[in-house]
Amino acid sequence: MKTYIFTFGIGQQHERTAARIKAPTQALAREKMVEEFGLEWAFEYTEDDYLYGCELMGLEPYPVKFEYDVTV
Repeated sequence: MKTYIFTFGIGQQHERTAARIKAPTQALAREKMVEEFGLEWAFEYTEDDYLYGCELMGLEPYPVKFEYDVTV
């Protein structure tokens, strides 16, 4: 299983927070995100890519507000 991070953008209900989803594939993680929030979110990343990008830009990662595990 991989871990994916989905962020919420400015002006959205959960702005400046994130959801962490563990799933076998990115497609299943995205399906879970759409099931829970529709299209009311901003970006999706692998957790490693998200943390690396934050580090490169000198940004604090958004706090994880939601966590889900997807199994098949």
